[in-house]
Amino acid sequence: DGDIILDPFGGRGVTVIEALKMRRRVIYNDLNPYAFFIAKNLSSPLNLSELEKAFNLLIKKISTTRYSIKNSKQKFVTFDQL
Repeated sequence: DGDIILDPFGGRGVTVIEALKMRRRVIYNDLNPYAFFIAKNLSSPLNLSELEKAFNLLIKKISTTRYSIKNSKQKFVTFDQL
């Protein structure tokens, strides 16, 4: 206990997760914003009430929206478009 783990090229954060499991402090770095996003979310505690709110909102939007895959001209749909 009390060790500090430095991960200068952190990637998806596997070292961070394992170090946190061993109750170590971690310094993480990665220049790639996607890698940082993944590592941050994988190593952060899950807020179940926020997850439930987002799930319920998604279900509500899906159930009130008509989808037509055949006539769709968009290749990608973002969450804002739901």
